[in-house]
Amino acid sequence: MQASIGHPKLAAAKLWQAARASGLGWATWRRPGESTVWFLIGQVQSARGPISQGDAGYVIHPFDGDAAFRIQADGLFRSEDGGATFETVRAIDLPDGPEITLAEIGGAYERADDFTEAVQHAQRWMAEGLLQKVVLSRRLVRPLPDVAPETVWARLQNLYPHAFVSAAYLPDYGLWLGATPELLGKWDGRHFSTMALAGTRPLPASGRAEDTAWSPKEIEEQAFVTRYIIDQFKRIRLREYHEDGPRAVAAGPVVHLRTDFVVDAMATDRPDLMETMVDLLHPTSAVCGAPLLTARDFIRQYEAHDRALYAGYWGPVGIEGVSDLYVNLRCMRWGPKTLDLFVGAGITSSSQADQEWQETETKAQTLLRVLQ
Repeated sequence: MQASIGHPKLAAAKLWQAARASGLGWATWRRPGESTVWFLIGQVQSARGPISQGDAGYVIHPFDGDAAFRIQADGLFRSEDGGATFETVRAIDLPDGPEITLAEIGGAYERADDFTEAVQHAQRWMAEGLLQKVVLSRRLVRPLPDVAPETVWARLQNLYPHAFVSAAYLPDYGLWLGATPELLGKWDGRHFSTMALAGTRPLPASGRAEDTAWSPKEIEEQAFVTRYIIDQFKRIRLREYHEDGPRAVAAGPVVHLRTDFVVDAMATDRPDLMETMVDLLHPTSAVCGAPLLTARDFIRQYEAHDRALYAGYWGPVGIEGVSDLYVNLRCMRWGPKTLDLFVGAGITSSSQADQEWQETETKAQTLLRVLQ
């Protein structure tokens, strides 16, 4: 049995319901600072070849592993009213089948003592000269809220007007929702853009990000990420780029330090720069650490859970000539019985475990607010 989805005006609730019932992959998103909301539905394929070329779609890459997935834009919809109703860009006949649900993810840092022990292990590695920085994440398990996921996603939009807000479903990973300020790579056909984003402080009482007082630890953490990006430019002998920052930027109730990079890929004769840099940058030191391989080994050994899509990247490709991929931060997985929230903190030799735990609590609270 098939249902044809494609009307002049389609209510968001109906679109979400039809997508969930199809068993296909689907995604909806709103870019930072914009009002247009997109929704696509389609077959899930392995994302082989240049991700910024070919058919329109939505690319998702987990934190670990080499496999990326592309949800084809077999059906494509656009909303200019914040995602309340959608106009059809490309209609689709949806199969009528049950949505696949997954088993629960195991493992979580729910006690401060367990998190502190992991921080201490990291700092021992640093004392031995093995690590400079590592990002430890937490998975918080909460009961499913008495509210629809599309309602939670709409609340994320309101809370994070300057973040990339998205929800996506993959049969192998389930339904994920998130809001991230961190751009991994953007391509408009000529320019490649990326950013170094790290360091977290609460938004000052003044409401002005520029009034934030930064400690040496946060400045050092952001510098790690900036140096990492510049090192990747050096690896491909790229010297012509524009650097702007660092500066303080608000992301909901918290503030980060951010440095932006832009490259004129055509002027430097690098039409494949988007693919090259995304491969080099993921995972960034903002979500993994430095040195990269050692930090990833530490995470595999000492984190209590599988990150799955957390700290991977996702985003639309080939939509109106633009491809932009964002690091999947501040996200949640809508499980069959529980909600899994993912947050992280950058650990350096000067980190205080209790302060890093509190940072993850602060980040978690920004997500929990949308569930109440």
